[in-house]
Amino acid sequence: VIVKPQGLSTMGTNKGEISLHNMTEMILPNKLHYKKAVPCHRLDKATGGLVLCSKNFESEVHIRRSFQDKYIRKRYRAIVVGMIKESFGEIICPVDSKYSHSIFKVVTHSNSLIYGQLTTLDLWPITGRTHQLRKHLVAVGHPIVGDQRYNYSLSYPCDNTPMFLWALEIEFPDPSHPYPVVVNNNRTINAIETDTSNKFDVNEDENNDEEECKDVIPKENERKSSYREANKTSIIPLSSNEFT
Repeated sequence: VIVKPQGLSTMGTNKGEISLHNMTEMILPNKLHYKKAVPCHRLDKATGGLVLCSKNFESEVHIRRSFQDKYIRKRYRAIVVGMIKESFGEIICPVDSKYSHSIFKVVTHSNSLIYGQLTTLDLWPITGRTHQLRKHLVAVGHPIVGDQRYNYSLSYPCDNTPMFLWALEIEFPDPSHPYPVVVNNNRTINAIETDTSNKFDVNEDENNDEEECKDVIPKENERKSSYREANKTSIIPLSSNEFT
């Protein structure tokens, strides 16, 4: 299990691009019976956290099959704009015209000079659509702080604040153990003490020029607002028993 930094692609889309996939040989040196370690699932470029890798072919087949059969569970932590009053809830909203389902638990609430109030959430994606959690949170009116692609309420879309979404825990079956293996990375994400000096660029957009960015702010805000309106949905409250 590897901790992927924010701003680093999992697999890489361009030839020669630095990615977790072509770095694993350095992170996990080849042993006699090991092939190059391969990430068995993806995290968004802007999302950091735990990635499960295989170090031999049998493990890769087992892990990928476990994902397909939904035996692997991932927990994320996010800081979102506004106060979510429901302690537990679920979001059911299509992503790319496909059924998508997420559940969440409120961890804490805090005040913000920019947004008024913030909510820290733990989230579990039941389905695995691209940008699912980010799109679901926008759809219920609580975008993730620092999400420069979907956060229509972002006051400063050109700053380098990282996205406050982290893959915190992964649970997966291990044939050699009777119970699932749980690995967590209790990394504290604090809205006040954010280190933006990461050597990787936290922005997903290639062009970060501030002057050019100012010119597209109205158009970008309009696009993000229209996305929110087109996909607007509501949180479905859950009792603690239903959540469990």
